[in-house]
Amino acid sequence: MSFHRALSFCTVFLVASISPTPSKALDLPSGLFFGANLSEVQSTAQSQGWELDQSTFSFNAWSVDTEGLTFNFCDQMLTSVDQILDGGLRAFIETVGIFTLKYGEPDTDAFILSPRSRLETHGMESIFEPGQGMTISVQINSNDNKETVWTRKSDSSVCE
Repeated sequence: MSFHRALSFCTVFLVASISPTPSKALDLPSGLFFGANLSEVQSTAQSQGWELDQSTFSFNAWSVDTEGLTFNFCDQMLTSVDQILDGGLRAFIETVGIFTLKYGEPDTDAFILSPRSRLETHGMESIFEPGQGMTISVQINSNDNKETVWTRKSDSSVCE
């Protein structure tokens, strides 16, 4: 095989391997799926040894603090999953990079909430839309010199 032919083959293979691929379902923890009912999520949590507690912020949310997970429901059906990631800016960049390769370029915005106050929060959010009704949000926030990175995977078609 000539050098140019080999180089062309490698280029085609590389482009094909990193091109965005549509996904019908987003990967959720422990095989859960959008539309699962609350009892299915509770059963999965129990089988994983997770302590699932109702959120103090919303009666439609249940969290597993040890795993950094929050499950959000609409009409008792799973519509989104939030997950806190370790690693600060590096985790944000790596996660956005992985999703960019898988789903294409995101919409990305920077923000400042409550400027010049004790609650001032800086951040950046990238939002991917891998399929109809499905979104993935990756966000990094900085408040009091503490960085928090989290993802939210959601499917709005579950609760229309």
